[in-house]
Amino acid sequence: MQDNPIPYGWCQCGCGERTPLATRTNRRRGLVKGRPTRYLPTHQCRQSGVDYLVDPETGCWVWQLALSKGYGYARRGNRFQVAHRWYYEQVNGPVPAGLELDHLCRNRACVNPDHLEAVSHAENLRRGASSKLTKAAAAEIRQLHSAGWARRDIAAAYDVCPTTVTDVTSGRRWATA
Repeated sequence: MQDNPIPYGWCQCGCGERTPLATRTNRRRGLVKGRPTRYLPTHQCRQSGVDYLVDPETGCWVWQLALSKGYGYARRGNRFQVAHRWYYEQVNGPVPAGLELDHLCRNRACVNPDHLEAVSHAENLRRGASSKLTKAAAAEIRQLHSAGWARRDIAAAYDVCPTTVTDVTSGRRWATA
């Protein structure tokens, strides 16, 4: 990463204009309420001298250019590519067939290869923000079921629906293999 020659509070695209204060905190986009934003609206897509900034607290390399659904995008040659994949492949080589990259830090804008892991789609979904269960919780659900607990009681204990308990115990979700 290069040192950023543009001072804090000024648009990082290099246009020379002051940026507004963020109205709310959004870690994924690198915004902190009451602090200047990095770009004026629509300027984040302009070519910047800096691709990412390192967050000293998390170690994330936060992407500074174009974002789509929270993921960084950049033109590489004659096509657009997700930035985190490009950085991962520079360090680790191509992502193996059938696998996708999981952000271990849960920050979609992070392009730090150390925060990325190649996993199956099912594992990536399990680790996702909307997943209520973990591998350990699924194992506990199986134990409680075999000990004779009622499906609805297990569901209430783990804040899931009874159908999810059935799917876990039958192996349709969180298979033990």
